[in-house]
Amino acid sequence: MVIVSIYLELVVMILSFIYLAEYSYKNMGPYMTDAFSLATVLYFVVLLFSFISFVKRSMSDEQKITSLAEEKEKYETGSFIVRSNRKQVSINFDDVLFIESLGDYVKVNLVDNTSVITKEKISSLEERLPDLYLRIHRSFLVNKDKISNFNKEEIEIESHTIPISRTYKKATWDNLAKAD
Repeated sequence: MVIVSIYLELVVMILSFIYLAEYSYKNMGPYMTDAFSLATVLYFVVLLFSFISFVKRSMSDEQKITSLAEEKEKYETGSFIVRSNRKQVSINFDDVLFIESLGDYVKVNLVDNTSVITKEKISSLEERLPDLYLRIHRSFLVNKDKISNFNKEEIEIESHTIPISRTYKKATWDNLAKAD
């Protein structure tokens, strides 16, 4: 960093001499002829930009750490909560076969052949769920652990056959092929 700043200092000094003095040493003011003040200002500018980039990087790292902590918390809780029939219903991640969008409602199909219907968007529910769930269609989220068979057109979960849409086909296939 010091070597780069020294080279930058020389470049800035030469360019400032050329630009400010119009190629004449007599046209320069007293501050322009003092190399120490130019170097001090240049080091201050380099230090300021490096500090700003350090702060930006640390804030970015903190955001990544926060998102990873939220993802870890999702896995540790082992369940998510939805509102159904004016009650808060807690559903374990392992109990979900797949989630189906029904317009303004979402139907959560469970292992014991029951379902929970909630007035929530499937996209907002997808954000709250861990990576264990895979979006395969505009209207379907599936639990990857419950998939018994799959091909490029559909996925089978127990006795249910769920289509894979063209939009999600590549991402679904990559995700499922990687899991095998």
